[in-house]
Amino acid sequence: HKLEQVRWSAKYRPNEYRELNEIARGRNSIVRQCIHISTGDVCAVKLISKKIISHERALHEYALVSSIRHDSIIR
Repeated sequence: HKLEQVRWSAKYRPNEYRELNEIARGRNSIVRQCIHISTGDVCAVKLISKKIISHERALHEYALVSSIRHDSIIR
């Protein structure tokens, strides 16, 4: 696997990405397969609703996801 850097952003810039399809949906977030318009890179974008989840819970989610070690997950 080619390892790529995971970028965490406080702001989703929809004009930088074109959504291809929905991968998964949870109670507080949606994961979408997207293509970065300027580079053509295909990626997964996890969108967390700021209306539903607090900043502290979002940070906890980040810590949880970043600690996962699995062959199917690119870090």
